[in-house]
Amino acid sequence: IRLTVGDISSGKPPYSQKEAVEWIKRTATLGPQTFEWMCRDSSGRLFWAEVTLKQVVINEVTRILAAVRDITGRKLIEEELHEEKAYMEGLFNSSPEAVVMTDNAGRVKMVNRTFTELFGYTEEESLGRIIDDLVAPDRRSLTASEAPELLFRADVEPELRDDGAVLGEP
Repeated sequence: IRLTVGDISSGKPPYSQKEAVEWIKRTATLGPQTFEWMCRDSSGRLFWAEVTLKQVVINEVTRILAAVRDITGRKLIEEELHEEKAYMEGLFNSSPEAVVMTDNAGRVKMVNRTFTELFGYTEEESLGRIIDDLVAPDRRSLTASEAPELLFRADVEPELRDDGAVLGEP
């Protein structure tokens, strides 16, 4: 059976004869190569594959051996995750509430626009900082039972940023 790259690929760049030859040349000069490729099965259906090329010697003749694995399922899951991530980022960034994401140690990983407006820190100033140092540096020892009481007291001193500006004011 003699098949061309066009017979077993989408045939459109970057999945055409030209790119296939480039991958083969890289394998011959640089060693084994692994990459994703848009393949075509015998019925003409296109599917995603992970291709690994390796130079081997068979009966004293140097050849390029190709191992092909269907990764269509993985690609579908990756696309779903990408869509879900975009949706969640949209919710995060459009929330009218200040939202911050931290790691287990309390270091800021992500803040939304409302957080930066309310607390007066830019995203760059916030990232990597301990959240308590940003929003309540003088109240770090506050107990859970004291917090609600402070919300309704008019005589509480305003929280200050580390540069002296009042939190929540531009």
